Amino acid sequence: MMHSVQTAIKKYNRTMHLSRGQAPFGPLLEHAHLRSYAKGQTVLYPGDYINYVFVLDDGAVKAHEYDEQGNQKVLTILSKPQTVFPLVNFDHNKPLVAWFYTALTDIRAYAVPYADFQAYLNRPEGAALCRFILRQSVGELQQLMARLDSLGKSSSTRKLVAALQYLARRHARRSASALTSWRRIKFPVSHQLLADITGLTRESVTIAMHQLRDTKMVRCPHPALLEVNRRLLDKHQ
Repeated sequence: MMHSVQTAIKKYNRTMHLSRGQAPFGPLLEHAHLRSYAKGQTVLYPGDYINYVFVLDDGAVKAHEYDEQGNQKVLTILSKPQTVFPLVNFDHNKPLVAWFYTALTDIRAYAVPYADFQAYLNRPEGAALCRFILRQSVGELQQLMARLDSLGKSSSTRKLVAALQYLARRHARRSASALTSWRRIKFPVSHQLLADITGLTRESVTIAMHQLRDTKMVRCPHPALLEVNRRLLDKHQ
């Protein structure tokens, strides 16, 4: 059963992957190594020097940290092909990784030496890539600000709705077999992942998800798949 669900997810998520030399990266990917990481494998650790910049080819990566009690806090999720990580100030010659970057699913990513990436950005032909990274960064900043605002919500349900809105906007595709208002998240979403995003307990997430299913805001066609009704979510205040 689990194998069939995983197969369904892979078929649903089938996309055109990056080709070496694809704009706006120019020649940066021509000699870059395409690395594979298994789900749950940490790609980068906080405090390490950034020796490589990664360009996501397939899969999803989460940036996260741990609180004093050892609870994981997911700061953002990256799932779009061509996403550059880690988030870094390219003006620094020896920057440090700020957070953990861990594979949320099996991933593939091009590893470009940091010095090569930085040098390319400083050349005239790197202007398009600078604009590309700026657009990515602004998009992530907008979502981070929205999520910070959601942490002040009074109820568990409102915090969860804000997290689901984030997933719907950044990490979902239209479900071909459903109404246009339904979106399917591109990777498996467990109650624990939602708890790590919202700061709620897993038990609180489970209760709130039951309520949202009853109101047709979410549905789970398979145990590992989550679909959200974006129209109803956006109307929920």
